[in-house]
Formats: sequence, C-alpha cells, structure tokens
Amino acid sequence: MVFKNIWHQLRSRLGDPAADEDGDAERDVEFAAAALMIEMCEADLSTAPSELDAVARALEKEFALPRARVEELIAQARTQNRRDVSYYPHVEVVNELCGLEEKERIVECLWRIAAADGRLDKYEEHYLRRLCELLHVPHRLFVQTKHRVLDH
Repeated sequence: MVFKNIWHQLRSRLGDPAADEDGDAERDVEFAAAALMIEMCEADLSTAPSELDAVARALEKEFALPRARVEELIAQARTQNRRDVSYYPHVEVVNELCGLEEKERIVECLWRIAAADGRLDKYEEHYLRRLCELLHVPHRLFVQTKHRVLDH
C-alpha cells in the first residue's frame, strides 16, 4: 500500500495549484516515517541487522520505493536521528499529512521492526505506546496492530 494523503489527492483532482506540493509532502512523509522507524531500531539501544532489513522492507512496500531510495532514506534518517534531540518534528509531519489509516500502517510497520530481532524489548513497546499517543492513534489500534504482527 502506497501512502497517499486523501486531502492531497482531492486537491489534485480539484485542480488546486498547491497540489504540486504533493511530491514534497510525500517525500516529507517518507522521511518522517523512515526517521521514526530508525528510532524504533535504536529504542533498545542496539540496532540489529534484522531490524534495519525490516525498515527497508517496510519503506519499499509501503511507499513503493526503489531500493536505492530506501538506502538513501535510511542513511539520512540515521544521520538526522543522531543530531536530533526529539522525534516530535517527524510526528508533526505525520500528523499533518497522514490520516488514521496511514498512521495505523506506520504503527504496524513499527511493530514489525520491533519484532524483527526476535524479541520485543520494554523500551521498544514504550516508544511505540508514546508515539501512538502523539499520533492520536487510538489505543485499540495500538493493541490490534500489535496482535496482528506478533500473532503471525
């Protein structure tokens, strides 16, 4: 499923000149999602190769990105996350540009990344719980996506 903001699609259909910004908005969402995914990898203070592979698979699948773009996004997100003291700017982008369905897909990806190393750390779960609060994702979706991922 490729992330597309319904609002931007509607503006484009109505001929809104601001719809040209859709490409920029989509790249902003891609980067924000990548940064949040990298943050998940690092939440337990160790980044397993399986977690980075899960990030790459999620970005390829959800955004329909070529592998080269995915590797570029991951590198940029890792660099940015080392400099940033907060993940709130990325949360702000997702809140501004994504609907609930898109946020749910991000949460599901984050659960997959957390589980990629074969164990769910308490810091990973705490990070995701806090992130869901900031993204205004209902608790029931937090739990449903967790079970959908971990019960497979």
